[in-house]
Amino acid sequence: MNFAFIYPGQGAQYPQMAKVYFETFEIFKHTLEEAEDVLELSLKKILFEMSEQDLGRTFNSQLALFVSSCGIQRVVEKQFPNLKPSFVAGLSLGEYSALYASQTLSFKDALKLVHVRAKEMTKACKENKGALAVVLGLGKDILFQGIKELNIPNEIWIANLNCPGQVVLSGSVKGVEAAVKMAKDLGAKKVVMPITEGAFHSGLMQGAQNGLREQIEDSSFSMPKTPLIMNVCAKEAKDLTELKENLISQVSSTTYWEDSIRHLLDKGVNQFVEVGVGKILTGLNRRIDKSIKTVNLDHAKALEELCAWQDSINA
Repeated sequence: MNFAFIYPGQGAQYPQMAKVYFETFEIFKHTLEEAEDVLELSLKKILFEMSEQDLGRTFNSQLALFVSSCGIQRVVEKQFPNLKPSFVAGLSLGEYSALYASQTLSFKDALKLVHVRAKEMTKACKENKGALAVVLGLGKDILFQGIKELNIPNEIWIANLNCPGQVVLSGSVKGVEAAVKMAKDLGAKKVVMPITEGAFHSGLMQGAQNGLREQIEDSSFSMPKTPLIMNVCAKEAKDLTELKENLISQVSSTTYWEDSIRHLLDKGVNQFVEVGVGKILTGLNRRIDKSIKTVNLDHAKALEELCAWQDSINA
């Protein structure tokens, strides 16, 4: 049976996340300590002691989510050595966890990339004040046309196409406010402007690409051992050159998560394991196709469900 491992991105974090994994599994604890040695900073403090507000900052949340997903990945590999996914994918930051899981990058190289990505995106946020808006209940084609008719280039972008009926917009404060009014006028059921550090996955993040490109060129890549579905194209990269360019452009481009999941469904995948904290991807899967089965590993006790699920697919 075909199944995929999927990895969450920024927004899934919460205080004391993955603490039970840390207290229960030596390999998870070792993963945090290995990362601390590489980066020379306390990840345990970030994961287990920071307030929700501080943990939500781009630098902290990206490191915490990447390391926790990789730690849980290692727990799964040790506890279930025969559980080999047919595909992997990660949403935004989660793509870096997928790079590690697919053996495209070593843990150390992927960690260094995430460290640089987090720093460069934080810098871009400070240099270009931005905003996000989540538009619910409005067809994406109608929204695309509305944005085109606004005619404010370099002010508003489509950031995320995560599931049916949900589009995330990103851009300057002026651009997002104009787009919010437009979406309401066109009949959107609801428009939410979440508190955000910056305009993620928009042209305002292009400044983060240079530092990321330098670190990517200094990293040792291999073609994925497990097929990796990438955010910017909703399919596999044909070679390492394309894979690297996809990673660089991802910080300022639309992420096509719904298309990525539908591509996997077309490949015969209808069962998923969300490897990491939170339940965001599990929820998105449910909205994309109610027939999808997702095992969520937010808490260590979920490994019991994973064990039962493995037995069912092997039966």
